[in-house]
Amino acid sequence: MLTTTASFTGIAFVTDPRRFSPVVSRLRVRTSSNSDLEWQLDYDTKKGRINASTLYAGFHIGDFVIGASHAYLQVPGEVVTDPNNPAVTLPICQPHIFNQPACVPPLFDQIRAQLGYGSPTKRGWSAAANVGVDREFNLLQYSAAQTSYNWDCCGISFEYRRFSLGPSVNRNENQYRFAFTLANIGSFGNLKRQERLF
Repeated sequence: MLTTTASFTGIAFVTDPRRFSPVVSRLRVRTSSNSDLEWQLDYDTKKGRINASTLYAGFHIGDFVIGASHAYLQVPGEVVTDPNNPAVTLPICQPHIFNQPACVPPLFDQIRAQLGYGSPTKRGWSAAANVGVDREFNLLQYSAAQTSYNWDCCGISFEYRRFSLGPSVNRNENQYRFAFTLANIGSFGNLKRQERLF
């Protein structure tokens, strides 16, 4: 079977001539109805290194949910131009230094944790929170908290998000979202289903 390089793996690997593609491994384990474990690994046979690795673990204990993940990615050496001046190529970022001028990070090393109680359809209170930390720049990149209350006929949800992605991305913002849901009819608000924490 032949496939394009874009759909084969999550990162670009055809940056130079090669005979073999990276080894792609996916492992998903559901040991019980209360636990999940997933590991994805891309190993570059030409460079002899791990290009990407993602590990996720989640546990359900009654109405409580606990989750954690680690994502690691080595950038394959792409050339990125300055969006303000396309004639200038951005340099590679120095590791563990924050507040650098615009640059291209060579490595992504991020940890995420989540804690929650309840579910979208649970009557009464439900709440969840998560955080994402960039280990390369020692930076809290993302945090969110969501709470909701459901009655028999309807429910309401509120969510707060904080993004702080550093000076190279220049995204530093707070977001406030809500949703009002009527049973068997639909939802109104700016909190989309795919963006909810639970």
